[in-house]
Parts: sequence; structure tokens; C-alpha cells
Amino acid sequence: MEPVEYRYWDEISKRMMPGPFISDGNPVSIYILHFTGCYDKTGKKIYEGDIVLSGSAKLEIQCGTKAPPDSEVIGNIYENPDREI
Repeated sequence: MEPVEYRYWDEISKRMMPGPFISDGNPVSIYILHFTGCYDKTGKKIYEGDIVLSGSAKLEIQCGTKAPPDSEVIGNIYENPDREI
């Protein structure tokens, strides 16, 4: 069984951070993004919120979604909010 892996989007600093999240006691606004267990065709890990290109289709990876095997991560909905899907 593969270990559970996360990364998180920090809404205050506008940065993607590797997990695990550890609070320093200051107020936070984060989105926790789960690793899907899938890799794109270049070997990059695919997380919830990633945008992948599969053929000519752009797909947003959501909770429980598996990316097609020929996919390539081209961004995510947090760092690229204006990217059309």
C-alpha cells in the first residue's frame, strides 16, 4: 500500500507547499490536495486540483478522479486560475 501523500496551497502566501502541513499558530487559509497515486507521462505526480492535458482535452483532476495514462500535468487550478479547462 502506498503511503498517503499531500501538498497544500497556502491562500495567504499564494504558494504551493509540500506536505505535511504544520501550523505555527498563526491564522491560515489552505487547501489540502491529495496525491492521486497516478503519475503523468513524464513521471510527475498528479494531485487533486491539477490540470492535465490528455490528447487535445484539458481535464481538472478532482477527488477520486484518475487521469488517463497519456496525461501530462500542465498546471493546477490554484497557481493557474485563469487557465481554461
